[in-house]
Amino acid sequence: MEGDEAIILSYRSALNHYRFRAFFIGLQYTQNEFYFLILTKRSRAHIIDTNGRYLKKGDAMARNKYPEQTLEQILTVSAKLFTEKGFEKTSIQDIIDALGMSKGAIYHHFKSKEDILEAVMEKQFSYAAQMLDELIQHTEAPSAREKLVLILEQVVADQDAHSMDSVLSTQIKNPQFVVTGIKEGVKKDAPIIAKIMMDGKQDGSITTEYPIECAEVFMLLVNIWINPMLFDRDQDETLNRLKFLQQMMKQLGADILSDSLIQKITEHHSDIGGYSQDER
Repeated sequence: MEGDEAIILSYRSALNHYRFRAFFIGLQYTQNEFYFLILTKRSRAHIIDTNGRYLKKGDAMARNKYPEQTLEQILTVSAKLFTEKGFEKTSIQDIIDALGMSKGAIYHHFKSKEDILEAVMEKQFSYAAQMLDELIQHTEAPSAREKLVLILEQVVADQDAHSMDSVLSTQIKNPQFVVTGIKEGVKKDAPIIAKIMMDGKQDGSITTEYPIECAEVFMLLVNIWINPMLFDRDQDETLNRLKFLQQMMKQLGADILSDSLIQKITEHHSDIGGYSQDER
């Protein structure tokens, strides 16, 4: 604990010396010295020492002997630029300039901007999966059905889990992106939901005879069919389909789409400008 406190105090001391407001990206430890990877308000990535001294690009690259930290820097800075400027308007050169790295350092990890976006997506999916696991472990409810409803509502409401949605939504009509989303929902998320449905069969709160198939259909419809951007729908059209899905799930014996969840989903699509009326 003493070591952790020393690191925190060193970081605070370093930022006191640093002129710009900055965000912490990561920690680097080399040759008995700590270095802090930071991101400024202008989306510039830098390495500073515990006295707040800025390392020049050559020094920074020379000291960075940990490729996983370089990779994390690239993804963090790229995600911020994609969110601020949009994926289409962000160039590889923008990323290179913001990072203060050489072009070779970027291309050592990624062949193209699309590869970077794919890695950002994978990181987002990994975060969502980890969050879902934690919710399953810590969410308590009188029945499995109520537990699943609470989990779904928390997943939609979690801002970190959806921090890149406005960027990813620009790729919604990219066939590869859609297929990836379908696979993620069916292969990774649906089995988790199906397991809770099976628990619901045990306590009587869920009655479907096909929990696996029911979970897969739910994920396909809520992720793809409900998405207003993919089909150029407005909010009313999206709301009608959510209500239809709610009734369908009830008929299947899995009443898991609550009114509160419907409201959260419609609000989320509005927040990221997903409805067709938002484009006009």
